[in-house]
Amino acid sequence: MSEAGARMALKAIEEAKMLHQVVILKDSIISTYRQDSERKTETILNGAQELQAAQNKTATLTAFLQSAKRKLLWSRIENWAWRGAVLLIAAKKIGLW
Repeated sequence: MSEAGARMALKAIEEAKMLHQVVILKDSIISTYRQDSERKTETILNGAQELQAAQNKTATLTAFLQSAKRKLLWSRIENWAWRGAVLLIAAKKIGLW
């Protein structure tokens, strides 16, 4: 091999080493992006789970509130019915009816 051929071979080897380093660097960058993407995906999924839990809790509390309102309404109606019955009985006893 001539001196020029040897220089070309050394230059080709150096270029191959440099390209190998570039490939390693790009793989490292891709790996970093992938890890970052996985972390962001996990954060989004956790946020979605927390949101779903909050929505479930809101639905449960809303149902409980509606039930409590219905019970209160029926309790008031029952209370007024008893008051009316007592008034009717009292009116009957004192001869107003």
